[in-house]
Amino acid sequence: MFVHLELLHQIGRTTPKINNFKILNIKKISVNTIMEVERSLIKEFIHGGWIVPLVGVGSMSARLLVANKSTTLKEQIKKMLVTCLATTVTWFLLEPTEIGSIYKALCYGLIGLISPELINGIVKIAKAFELHPAKFIKK
Repeated sequence: MFVHLELLHQIGRTTPKINNFKILNIKKISVNTIMEVERSLIKEFIHGGWIVPLVGVGSMSARLLVANKSTTLKEQIKKMLVTCLATTVTWFLLEPTEIGSIYKALCYGLIGLISPELINGIVKIAKAFELHPAKFIKK
């Protein structure tokens, strides 16, 4: 679930004040408010966020062009699709945050460059956890 500025604004309007401090009253947040925030993120993606996956795919294609290792067309398309999905998820995670656009753009480009290795690493950790969960849980 994303914490978006509109949701925070809605919380600010519905929370009571005691001695000029607002107390968060989570019960007052309706499901409709949360759904409106998600709809606004989707609208923002349609109005301009869709270009982010293209930035990621561009960085991955540049990486594939300069690579010394030859890969098949199928492997290249798989890497581009993984990059597209990873940068889209990154956009949805970073868009509601309060960081500068240049830093977001750097994150999108870097995720585009390393997304296949990043996904492979996450899968490897998940498989290791599945086999030996006790190694990951500290007592």
